[in-house]
Amino acid sequence: MDNIVSDDDNNQMLPPKINKMSANTKVEAWVMNNNLASSQRTPSSQSGNKSSSQCSQPSDLVKTIDELNQQLSRAKTRTSRDSDETNSPPKRATARKYIPAGGQGKEESQPRVGWEDYVETLEKNSKEMNSGDSETRCFVLSNVSDELKLRYSEIVERLGGTLLNTSQCFQLETTHLIMESPLRSEKLLCSLASGKWILTPRYLEESNERGVFLPEQEYEFGNPFSVNKMPRLDGQLVQYAQAAYRWRLKRGGAFINMRATLYVSEKRVDSLRRLIQAGGGHVLNEKDALKGTHCFWEDTKADMPISLESFAQAGVYVLPPVYLADYLRQDPPPSPELCLIGHYKALYDNAQR
Repeated sequence: MDNIVSDDDNNQMLPPKINKMSANTKVEAWVMNNNLASSQRTPSSQSGNKSSSQCSQPSDLVKTIDELNQQLSRAKTRTSRDSDETNSPPKRATARKYIPAGGQGKEESQPRVGWEDYVETLEKNSKEMNSGDSETRCFVLSNVSDELKLRYSEIVERLGGTLLNTSQCFQLETTHLIMESPLRSEKLLCSLASGKWILTPRYLEESNERGVFLPEQEYEFGNPFSVNKMPRLDGQLVQYAQAAYRWRLKRGGAFINMRATLYVSEKRVDSLRRLIQAGGGHVLNEKDALKGTHCFWEDTKADMPISLESFAQAGVYVLPPVYLADYLRQDPPPSPELCLIGHYKALYDNAQR
């Protein structure tokens, strides 16, 4: 009679641990049991060969068991690997973005392709920056009507920034200068010298629409990425706009190696001092004038208590105050030897030979 084994009989024959395996594994275990049973049975027709069968059965049995163990091991490995792949979350693809130079030394986040909206990512990063981990944005307004000043003040406060209360003077805490066009003023020159953001008012308007401070590059004067959002400029305004981007990339320090004395009209002393200091330079007392590198002199409005010959011997550049603005505006900056006050140039050249 054929030996038919039902599923229930099979479950009874299998050891407890094998009962917990998959259906395929059960079949393999059942085959192993049958092989073991067959190997232990000795048909009566082969009783004459009993001694030879007993010699070959142990090695065949060991070989069969080894093969079945290997099959079981491979089945368990496949089952484990399939389970891990099924339960693992899909990996998000990422992409890298070209980042223009001068992003305050911090790399901009690139959206994960197919998972996050780029603008939402920028807004999230901006909110994180305003949480206190980075410096607070301190704004200064220039050439803006009183009505707009009130509106922009409310926007800045709502978004978590600070609007500095200034009239004409520049403050070193400034991080952003907002102006319609880059007209020459103390605020503009000091912002150039110290590498601040110089932006159009659209920056505040569109940040207000988004409810968060946006990245500045598309609103910065002179920035290649801001072409479509800039007012039409000409003449020196173009040069000042380009200077805004250039000096911001250099992070300021326009006058970092300057040690200067000032011989100018009284009303200009303080503004020129603030400009030089904004660029990282130092203004010396008169007693240290010959130890300096530069002397700014309005020859028609201020007396010179030290002889020009002494300055020439000390190798000090004696220049008109406008040189400071020209140095910031022009690219490359003019050489001081070419901008010396007219009647001083010959003295300087002779002393340096």
